[in-house]
Amino acid sequence: MSSPDPSLLTLVATISGPSIAIILSFGFSIWYQYYRRKLEAQQRLFEVLMAYRAGGFQSSELVNSLNLIDVIFANKPRIIELWHNYYNLSSQQSRPGNEGLLHYAYLDLLSGIAKSLRYPLTQTDVARHYNPEAYAEPLVLEYQIRHELLRVLKDTARIAVDKQENEAPPS
Repeated sequence: MSSPDPSLLTLVATISGPSIAIILSFGFSIWYQYYRRKLEAQQRLFEVLMAYRAGGFQSSELVNSLNLIDVIFANKPRIIELWHNYYNLSSQQSRPGNEGLLHYAYLDLLSGIAKSLRYPLTQTDVARHYNPEAYAEPLVLEYQIRHELLRVLKDTARIAVDKQENEAPPS
């Protein structure tokens, strides 16, 4: 049996070596881009949840982020479990005593996400938030105005508007 021609082996190695390197490099690049995008989506979602952790205000951004947890953290069963626990408690919020449980479930969810993303945050860090009264007061006042206006409109059959006879013309 004869040994293969060294020039043929050199030709095959010269052609296949770079081709294999390009294929492997392309495959790694695709995988890395996918991994990076997934990690960035998880970080963005976590940032939104952290921004609204003070509670009391449900923005559409917060609600949308909560609704994406099942998709963005699909491969992290612990996060999904914490999210479903929070969701189930939020469905029963009208029961007495559930407000505190709901808040703690939210903090557990945030702590679990922080841990999975390798943020060096304790649950105490997650629970701490900055919410100045000057920021919260207008939101509470706006809610009270809307609530009162709705009550008045529902309880009023019609609003009478009488034109004043002695009204001075605008100057």
